[in-house]
Amino acid sequence: MHSKTVLASLLAFAVSLSASGLETPYLWTLADASLARNLDLLKASKELAAAEANAAAARAERLLSGNAGVNAGLADRIDSPNADSTRAFSSGGSLSASTASVAGSTLSLGVDYGYEDKGTVESDTVTVKAGANVPVLVNGRLIDTRLAGAARAAAIDLPLEGARETAAAKERETVDSALRLALDAAAADRAREIAERNAELAARELAIAQVRRDQGTLGYYDLAKAEKSADEARLAALEAALSRDRKLRALSAATGVDGAEIDLARIAAPGLGQDARFEALARGVAEYPSAAIRSAARAREIAEMERILAGTENAPRFALSSSATLPGPASRSREEYDAADKGSWSAQASVTVPLPTGLGAAKREAADARRDAARLGEESVRRASLDTLRTLRDALTSARSRVSLREDLLSAAESRLNDVRSAYAGQTATQLDVDRAQAAALEARSSLEDARAARFTALLDIYAFCGLDPRDLVKEIQP
Repeated sequence: MHSKTVLASLLAFAVSLSASGLETPYLWTLADASLARNLDLLKASKELAAAEANAAAARAERLLSGNAGVNAGLADRIDSPNADSTRAFSSGGSLSASTASVAGSTLSLGVDYGYEDKGTVESDTVTVKAGANVPVLVNGRLIDTRLAGAARAAAIDLPLEGARETAAAKERETVDSALRLALDAAAADRAREIAERNAELAARELAIAQVRRDQGTLGYYDLAKAEKSADEARLAALEAALSRDRKLRALSAATGVDGAEIDLARIAAPGLGQDARFEALARGVAEYPSAAIRSAARAREIAEMERILAGTENAPRFALSSSATLPGPASRSREEYDAADKGSWSAQASVTVPLPTGLGAAKREAADARRDAARLGEESVRRASLDTLRTLRDALTSARSRVSLREDLLSAAESRLNDVRSAYAGQTATQLDVDRAQAAALEARSSLEDARAARFTALLDIYAFCGLDPRDLVKEIQP
């Protein structure tokens, strides 16, 4: 039920983004490019392939193993005066198969064929053999049918599930990191643009201050303040440019795209056609168990399976074997064959009870403790995850509020810019006033973009915590 709700929310969110026409595909193109560059991701995929192959081999080994063979021989007496009367030729073949389960439990089936030719007499036999060896009185049951499933889950299925989760998590982390690097580099580029504009305005203000000082209408102290402001603005512009270059290099290294080819102006956090839908999506995602909860649940399942297996320690064993030997085709075709000779059969059963040394009880007690600890650990992780999810959702709510505030501030800055332009047209404001208002509007717009990026990364945090692919956020948008 939860997955259907979230999928519907994801699709609705993607449709709203597509309808808004916002410039987001470039961001996701860079994120996809990072998948081909990450060596840790390639390593994780190879390790997963090895785990898949090992699991397949282990399943095949537990399911069935067997062999087939043939033999032939010739026998004679060295001191025989008549070689033809004592020489004998023999041949045969065999086919056997067995299954191996937990605690040495085995089931086996085999067929042997033997043929002998003594010159004047031919005879052959067919022997069918079967056997079983299983632990009994395990975990309070005569035959615990859970053992085979528990062994397979603990040794194969659950570790393989963990390996798959690790590989998928590495892929999600790679995409998540690329998205954050891209948004960070774009923010640094906007900061550089603002810093350079501020440095230009500070230089112009310094030039005006120098003219006023030459005219005697400005004191030396005010001129020094203007010079200091211009120096600080130039230094800030230089530092912003260096910061932008560093972050662009980091993005280039992560995606494999040359920094000169990355258009930072095209990178923007996905917009939201309806902000309420964004919060609804976050609520739907929060219904997922976190990656930490899934990991703790696997650890608890493994501990439970190992406790079942621990019941076989020093358990009694029941063994059963049987065989039947029948005349073969050559024997039946002899003239002297007695039709009443149907062959022979045998059966054996045994029960082995180990001496009570306390070893089995100690191992079962240890398995009990590990199982109980794993259950408590899962519950602890579940409670901590709920607290973390609340914190992440609170951060998302706060980020949404900051976006709303920045939208209001941008609207006010643009309104002021229009007022200043009107005043300039009426010759009651200078060009420097217009430039200052434009710089303020540009800074307000940049702050809004930063707030939107923070809102988007707040949702990325929720996705990362829940172990969901961040590309699913806008998967319907095509480049």
